[in-house]
Amino acid sequence: MGTPRACRCSPKARTPVPSSRADINLSARDVLRVGAEYQQYRLDDWWPPSGTGGMAPNTFLNINDGERDRLAAFAEWEAQWDRSG
Repeated sequence: MGTPRACRCSPKARTPVPSSRADINLSARDVLRVGAEYQQYRLDDWWPPSGTGGMAPNTFLNINDGERDRLAAFAEWEAQWDRSG
C-alpha cells in the first residue's frame, strides 16, 4: 500500500457580480432605493491522487462544472419622521 499524501483540494471558482442601484429622492423626508444584481457562480473542485484508497489512482472530481445563477431585485422606502408633533 502506498503512503497517502496530505489531501490537497484544488478548487477553481469564478463569481462575477454585475449590479445596479439607484436612490430616488421622493421628497425632503422620503427616499426610494431600487436595485438589481446578477450573480454567476462557477466551481470546479478536485483532488489529485493520494495513496491507494478512494483517492487513487485517478484524480477525484468532487464538483465538476458546478453552476449557480442568481438574479435579485429590491426596493426600499426610507422615511425620516419628525418627532416634534
